[in-house]
Amino acid sequence: MTNPCASEIFKELSKGSRNLTDLTGLGGIDIFPGMLDLFEQSGKFDYKIKNGNIDPRLGGKTDIINGVLVITLSNDYLSKATSLSVSRTIIHETIHTYLHKQLSYYTRTDLNTFELLDKYFKTKYPLKQDYQHATMSHFLLGMAVSLYNWHKNFGPTGGTLGFDYYYKLSFAGLIKDGTSELLDEAEELIPPGSSWSDIDKIIQNEATGNYESKGEKCK
Repeated sequence: MTNPCASEIFKELSKGSRNLTDLTGLGGIDIFPGMLDLFEQSGKFDYKIKNGNIDPRLGGKTDIINGVLVITLSNDYLSKATSLSVSRTIIHETIHTYLHKQLSYYTRTDLNTFELLDKYFKTKYPLKQDYQHATMSHFLLGMAVSLYNWHKNFGPTGGTLGFDYYYKLSFAGLIKDGTSELLDEAEELIPPGSSWSDIDKIIQNEATGNYESKGEKCK
């Protein structure tokens, strides 16, 4: 990883720290323990991260290269995105690495997650990205908690954007492969009074670091 901002964020997120699953200050948020366990475990298995020239439509991607799980973040994306968006992308791609692990008989640790993956790739979604994102939708709230806690502990504004903002950012990427259409599983989780177009605008603001973004540019 040659991008210092992304490298630092990755180090902060990859410790598997309980700070990232802290519910203090979030009131009576309804979250089941297994959802947070995933974020505890995600920093405790082997994978690598790098930056490179990939499809500019992507902020990042996860591949298996020579038997090793590798996250690649787009150089173009990193040159524009806020640190909040980069953190969100690393969380998203780290969950992809976790889900890849759950598909392996020898390394899976969570049968509930494996069963969710099995359900989607055997029935509803034929594409790998789609069934992984459908599974990821079940962990949307946990992703938002992790993002909020990263921003509270390491971000420049200390997690003060309101939990709804972190929640909406966590929808990024939960779309049908090659489209801008939100997966049904994610559509059902949109907060009352909001729409996918409203949420997508927030995601794009942070990804491009424009004047409407609330995070600070990743430097």
